[in-house]
Amino acid sequence: MNSATELSYFGMASAYLLLLPVLLLSMRYQLAIVRDSLWAVGRMSVQLLLVGLYLRYVFEWNSLWINLLWVLIMTAVAAWTTLRQAGLPVRVMFSATFTALTVSFLSILFYFIILIVGKSASEASLMIPIGGMLLGNSLRSNVVVLERFFRQMRDSRSEYELRMLYGANRSEALRPFMQTALRAGVMPQIATMATLGIVSLPGMMTGQMLGGSSPMTAIQYQIAIMVGIYAVDLISTVLLLEVLARYAERNEIGKEKAN
Repeated sequence: MNSATELSYFGMASAYLLLLPVLLLSMRYQLAIVRDSLWAVGRMSVQLLLVGLYLRYVFEWNSLWINLLWVLIMTAVAAWTTLRQAGLPVRVMFSATFTALTVSFLSILFYFIILIVGKSASEASLMIPIGGMLLGNSLRSNVVVLERFFRQMRDSRSEYELRMLYGANRSEALRPFMQTALRAGVMPQIATMATLGIVSLPGMMTGQMLGGSSPMTAIQYQIAIMVGIYAVDLISTVLLLEVLARYAERNEIGKEKAN
C-alpha cells in the first residue's frame, strides 16, 4: 500500500479557497458570520499547527506521563467548553464536570488502547489521536444532555416537586428528566452508526485508507472507535447528570451566570 500523500502548498491554498463560496453566500443572505468564520478558520489553523509541532516531540518521547498530562488538559478544556455551551456556571460546576468526564473518558480510553488495540498507553501516536476522537465526538452529546436536562428542570420544576410530594425518592423524581435528556444526546450517535458505510465514510476510516491501510483494517478500527465513542457518550452523560443534578435540585441554575 502507498503511504499518505502530503498536500502541496498549492493544495492547501486550494483548500482555503473553499471558503470563498461560503463567505459569498453568507454575505448574500446577510448571515453575519463572515468575521466569525474567518476567525474560526484562522484560529483552527494556528492551533493545529502548534499542536502538530508539539505532538512531533510527544510521539518521539512516548512517555505515559506526558500522554496522560495531555489527555487531562484535553479533558479540562472539554469540561469548560461543555459548561459554557450548555449555558451553565463554570465556576460552580467545573470540578464536578471535570471529574465525571475524567472517570468515564479515561476508563474507555485505556480499555480501548490496552484491550482492543493491544498496545501500551505510552504509545502517544495511538493514545492521543484515539483520545481526541473519543472525547471530541462525545462533546456534542454532553452539551445537548446538560442543556436539555437543566432547561427541563427550570421549566417543569413543579413536576419534580409534585413527584417528591407524592413519595418519589430523588432518583425516581429525576428519572423522567434524565431519560428525555439522555435520549436527546445519544440518538444522533445511534443514527450516525446506523448509516455508516451507506450514507457516509467516517473520518477515521478515510484517514486510515489515505495513510495506506487496507480497507478491512480501516473498517475494523472504525467499528471499534464508533462503539467506543458511543460508550463514552452514554457513560459520560449519565455521570454528568448524576453529579450535577444536585445543582438543579437546589434551583441554583438560572441564578448563577456562566463564567
